Amino acid sequence: MEFPCSVCDAVAGTVWLEGNTQVACETFTARLWHRVEPPHLPALRAALRSADSAALCAFDLELAPWWCSQCELSYCGAHWSRWSVFDDDGWHDSVRGRCPHGHERMLMD
Repeated sequence: MEFPCSVCDAVAGTVWLEGNTQVACETFTARLWHRVEPPHLPALRAALRSADSAALCAFDLELAPWWCSQCELSYCGAHWSRWSVFDDDGWHDSVRGRCPHGHERMLMD
């Protein structure tokens, strides 16, 4: 399922199921795979069928980094301001972002 940017209609991200054990996504932050426990599959399938970015983000925020829960809109990588956050010891901790309306959130942990 492709999720379009609400500003320019570019693809903000793509999410798909791989069998009955994994969900995968390709976005402007990364390409990721997550294990899905069987009890969560129906809700995940429903979120994909209805293109529900909020439900995907609630399932795992890394599955929908394009989603701004405050705007309730999707944005592609060209419309998020992004930066890396590092621990005090120099290890990469996360990627944070700010949507076009100034709302900040973690995009990738």
